[in-house]
Amino acid sequence: MAGITVRNLRDDLGFGSIIDGLSWDNIDDPAIRKQINEVFEDRGMIVFENVEPSGKMHVAISNIFGPLKDHPTKTTARVDQNTAPGVIDMHSKPREVTDDKRGLVELNGKLIGRFSPWHFDHCYNDELNRAGVLRCLINAPDGTGRTGFADGVAIYNNFDPALREKLENINVIYTLDTRLSKMRFGRTFKDYGEGDEHMKTVIEAQTFFIGPGIEMTSLMRELFLIHESFKADKLRI
Repeated sequence: MAGITVRNLRDDLGFGSIIDGLSWDNIDDPAIRKQINEVFEDRGMIVFENVEPSGKMHVAISNIFGPLKDHPTKTTARVDQNTAPGVIDMHSKPREVTDDKRGLVELNGKLIGRFSPWHFDHCYNDELNRAGVLRCLINAPDGTGRTGFADGVAIYNNFDPALREKLENINVIYTLDTRLSKMRFGRTFKDYGEGDEHMKTVIEAQTFFIGPGIEMTSLMRELFLIHESFKADKLRI
């Protein structure tokens, strides 16, 4: 049985690995599953290369890291709750540009159909995911459909020590509200309001969670819980 090969995503990064050689022939091997988890814990992100591009393999890889966890909003489209509980379908339907720009975003002078600012998933839950496995079925042209990844450990270690110390002493209230029009921090775009489909998710979401201020995400961030001796205008977030 062939093993897998592991290499750095980039040698100038402290995170990210590429794994090649994972297949149905070896995915259930305990040693290989252990190796993949060790790579994940060490490097934080894995790109699986030359792997079967199927939903079945998608679920099998997810199960390497732990049992599937369902998404908290019922309005988010599921792939198949019977065979793949918790696997969701994230897509943006093509549309013609009309006078009705609800749901669109202007970013860097360009009108785009879908935009998610930097965030971490499930900040609105009291239990975070151990891992999330993404599979791109159709990518937007011209590189506009890119998904970015930022390593939280690297960000934490590279914070200015004085600012990091201040952030350690505050908390943040998050809520499952992904409306860009209601985003209070880190706005680098122009929004045109939300479409009807987006509002269905927002109406359903009523959860709140208090997390540490060092978790630097602007989407779904509602309020800083700041000690009276700390000046909020010093944060510049």
